[in-house]
Amino acid sequence: MWQPLKLKNGNYGEFGGILNAYALGWPVIEREKHTAVVPIGGGRAAFAIYPKDDLAIVLLVNLSGVMTHNLVDNISKIYLSN
Repeated sequence: MWQPLKLKNGNYGEFGGILNAYALGWPVIEREKHTAVVPIGGGRAAFAIYPKDDLAIVLLVNLSGVMTHNLVDNISKIYLSN
């Protein structure tokens, strides 16, 4: 369910920025280490699941227009090395 799927053209569908792949309805940050599934909603909430790292982060903010997926990824760097 969280495995990014390649499109027929060989690329992953992108949302833009760090959200560089898509997996069955889930935006994904696909990279060599610390791949994350990052559903976002309404611009005020995000949570990230790092399945291989046994880490999940929930972020709620009281301000629209915040790039919550970037904040969640930056918070993960506190817990994940490399």
